[in-house]
Amino acid sequence: MTNVTKSYNVIYYWNASSPITVTSNSANVTLLSLKSGSNYNITVVTVGVRGYLSTPVSRSVFTKPLPVKLPQYFNVTSTSVSLNWSRPDEYQSSYTYRVQTNVTSSSTMLNNITVTNESATLVNLTPGGTYTFLIYTRAADNVTESDSVSVTTCTSEYSRSSSLITLVETRWRYICQLGKRVLL
Repeated sequence: MTNVTKSYNVIYYWNASSPITVTSNSANVTLLSLKSGSNYNITVVTVGVRGYLSTPVSRSVFTKPLPVKLPQYFNVTSTSVSLNWSRPDEYQSSYTYRVQTNVTSSSTMLNNITVTNESATLVNLTPGGTYTFLIYTRAADNVTESDSVSVTTCTSEYSRSSSLITLVETRWRYICQLGKRVLL
């Protein structure tokens, strides 16, 4: 039906809260002031020229979570790196985190892991490799994710077996943080 005046009632609610109705003459409506990482039930009804209502069409959608804060690495060995971070604003207990490991030089993805707390240890890395770790906040639907937050570091060149190796690792770490590769 073209050239017919119609409007749309968009009804939405979060977590069984009181429904909010937005009326629009446009088929495109932006819902404002939504809570991040939350499940909203949205129903649209077309209102015809004489006030007749269409059959409601409903959908459940998750809003995008906010990203984690303050990612950092610690306990770096020749084959593993441990990471931790702070919870995102508007944190929800149903959140999980996806940690993606990339080889920095080629942007090749090595693996993905999902964790339920604000830390992860990535293993089976190559000694002396430079890695970028991308951390995503994931909503309860296990699909909707935040933008990534990244941290980059190098694994140690050698395993820890003497104070001389520790000194070499310390220098290697400093050079890695400067983004340069040199032979010590």
